[in-house]
Amino acid sequence: TALAVRCIRRMRRRLTGRLAGETDCLAPKMKRAFSAPVCPDGATKFANASLSELVLGQPAAAALGICRYMCVAEADVGAGMAAGVDSIVREVTTNGSAVDVECLDYVLHKACGQSSLAFQNGLKRDCGADGELLPSRQTSDGKGGWRPMTIDDFIAHPHARSCNLTEAHVVALRLYTTAAFQSINAPLRDLERFANKVPHPLPVTVALIRDALGKLRAVEARTSKSSSDAE
Repeated sequence: TALAVRCIRRMRRRLTGRLAGETDCLAPKMKRAFSAPVCPDGATKFANASLSELVLGQPAAAALGICRYMCVAEADVGAGMAAGVDSIVREVTTNGSAVDVECLDYVLHKACGQSSLAFQNGLKRDCGADGELLPSRQTSDGKGGWRPMTIDDFIAHPHARSCNLTEAHVVALRLYTTAAFQSINAPLRDLERFANKVPHPLPVTVALIRDALGKLRAVEARTSKSSSDAE
C-alpha cells in the first residue's frame, strides 16, 4: 500500500540519516507481515506510525553509529545480538516496563489475537476494529481452514526467510508492533539522554530492528534489479 511505502521510506531516512532508495515490492509485503493493523480513521494501531518515527537523532549523530547514539559498547551489542532471543528477554525483563514484559510474552508464547487486553483506542492486538483477528494474522491449518499465526509462523514466513531474518530479528520486529514500541522510540528521541550518555534500555532490540531493516533493503535491492533486468 501507499502508506506502507511511505513508512518504509521515512524509516530508512531517519535510521541512516540520508535518503534511501525507492521502495519496491518486497518492503510492503514485509510491512504487512510484521506491522500492526490500520485503524478505521486511517491512523495506525501501535507501531505502523511508529515505524516511520524510529529515529537515531540528528544525521551527524546517526552517521557515527547506532551504538554510539544509544550510548552502549558495540562489543556488548554484538554479543547480545549473537545471543539472540535470550538477549531480548533479558533486557526487556530487566529494563522494560510491565507492559513491555507482557507484550514480549504475548509475542513469544501466544497466537495472534489470543489476548483479551486492549490498548490504543480500545483495540486488541492483531485484530480489527470489530475485535476479529485480521486475515493477515492467519495461516492455513492444513485442513482447508485457517488458524491464528504464532511466532514460529512469522519466522517461517517466506519473506522473512528470503531476507535471512533470524528468530531474534522476527521477535524484535513483532515486539515493535506492540505497545512496547514506546520504550524503543522514546529513548531514541531523548536528546537529553544522549547528552548525558545514559544508555538506551533496550539496545539489542533496537539493533536487531535496524539490522532486520538492513537485510530487507538488501533483498529488496536485489529483487528490484532482477525485475529491471527481466524487463
